[in-house]
Amino acid sequence: MTITPNNGDLTAGIAGQYAESINPEAEALVTGDVPAVFSTDETILSGEDLEALTVVGFDGNGKIVPAVAADGGTPVQAIGVLVYAVDATGGDAPGHVYRGGMFNPDMLVWDASYDTDAEKATAFNGAPSPTQIVIRSITTFSV
Repeated sequence: MTITPNNGDLTAGIAGQYAESINPEAEALVTGDVPAVFSTDETILSGEDLEALTVVGFDGNGKIVPAVAADGGTPVQAIGVLVYAVDATGGDAPGHVYRGGMFNPDMLVWDASYDTDAEKATAFNGAPSPTQIVIRSITTFSV
C-alpha cells in the first residue's frame, strides 16, 4: 500500500509518501492463543552456543541442551523453546525458555534428528510439567 498526498503544500508535517507491506503470515511465531505463552528461567549447559528459538530439553542434570528426537541417537525430550540466543561456551549461563504456547514449526530451530513434520508435531508429547507446547503451522481460512 502506498499513499501519496495530492498537494504537498497543504500537508505540512505529513510525510510526502508512505509505503507499508503487511504480511502477517510471513514470520508468525505464535499461531494460536491456547495454551498461553509463558516462559521459565533455566540454566544453559556449559559449552552450548544456542540460537534463539532452539527447541531444547534437559540433560541428565537438569540443564538446558538441544532436544534430540528418539531416532537421533541419545534422545533428549523437548520441553521448550529458547527465547533468546545464549552463548554458554564460557560456563553455565542463564536463559529463558518458552514452556507454553502454540508455535509455528517453521520458525523454530530444530536438531537435524527432527527430519519430518510428524516428529516436530509430536516433539513435546510427554514433556514434564509445566510444559504446554503445541506445534501448529499457520493456517488460513477461505470460503
